[in-house]
Amino acid sequence: SLTCTEKGYMLRTDGTLDTDCPAIRRDAAAFPQTPNTVIAVIAAVCHRRRAAGLRPVTVVSCDNLPANGKVTQSAVVQFCRLVDADLADFVQRNVCFPSSMVDRITPTTTNDDIRLLAREFGIRDRIPVPAEDFMQWVLEDNFCNTRPPWENAGVQLVRDVTPFELMKLRLLNGSHSALTYSGCLAG
Repeated sequence: SLTCTEKGYMLRTDGTLDTDCPAIRRDAAAFPQTPNTVIAVIAAVCHRRRAAGLRPVTVVSCDNLPANGKVTQSAVVQFCRLVDADLADFVQRNVCFPSSMVDRITPTTTNDDIRLLAREFGIRDRIPVPAEDFMQWVLEDNFCNTRPPWENAGVQLVRDVTPFELMKLRLLNGSHSALTYSGCLAG
């Protein structure tokens, strides 16, 4: 699984891989050695597993992007086409990229969070990541091999993540935006 934020995919505004990006160009020139971008790392893993005769992998993006599985697959396949058309075809046919939707609010870290972590657990961390109790992880049940029993940890495995993404965008994000705009107008 990966979480790298939308900038880590190195996409143009039209959703295609930014093949003019210096980091993508460096990774393509040195492929499969020393990949630095997330997309090149995934491509290198696929390349090495194929060369070793190992089964393909499933790549699960947990980034807050609609259709994140399709976005990831598209970027990886486009990168592979730059370096090895056969690898691009292999990835397109064999590697799975299920979409996911994660809903977990992580408020800003406070000094109280830092002190609590040190006091209760003996851990000194200047930037711990607190989280609210509520969590929802919805994952498309699309894997090329066996998968961990994530449903045992509360993950919802579904055929299509889209309705869950839309619900989050419209109900949660929409209401947050409405409250923010109303607050700004109220002063």
